[in-house]
Amino acid sequence: MRKQTKTTLVLVAVLVVVVAGFGYNRYRVQQQKQNTQSEKDFIADFDVSTVTAVQIVDASATTDLKKDGTQWYVVSADNAAADGDAVERLIAAVDNTMIETVVSRNGNNLATYGLDDPAKLLVKISLNSGQIVEMTVGKTGSLPQTFYAMRPSDSAVYLVSGAQYVFSKTDWKKPAETNDSAATDTNVDAAE
Repeated sequence: MRKQTKTTLVLVAVLVVVVAGFGYNRYRVQQQKQNTQSEKDFIADFDVSTVTAVQIVDASATTDLKKDGTQWYVVSADNAAADGDAVERLIAAVDNTMIETVVSRNGNNLATYGLDDPAKLLVKISLNSGQIVEMTVGKTGSLPQTFYAMRPSDSAVYLVSGAQYVFSKTDWKKPAETNDSAATDTNVDAAE
């Protein structure tokens, strides 16, 4: 009888160790998933409705855009009316740029990622709180719909997903409106 009790106790102890090991392993897997998800965040976090100004700096020019009410102006071009839709797309692109992975934690080899001078493009977004959100845009990434970017708050280089095409715009002035109806009216008058 005594041998049977010892065997049962040993089996129960082994079962407890196996269950505890299984539970610990599930906990570690869950922690790794949470860490991965927390690293996959947005490059910038801000309320787009609070944006008051945007500055775009590249090797060839600095463009300053300012919002007055609902209208955007190109301050660096004698306060010309700006293409508001394009400015809003730029702001949304910064806000929606998601970090896919960290490719360099210490900012080495910036030229590889197009994040060195003169290749990089710097976007600074001013909020009505006085806060400035910044993002440096580099080359197209190694995966579809990705590019390289940095935040000024750290030296890491990120592979991010987002609308990189909006950063290539160089003329932020509002396009001239064509008045097709006036041309048609003139042609009708000439025909009469």
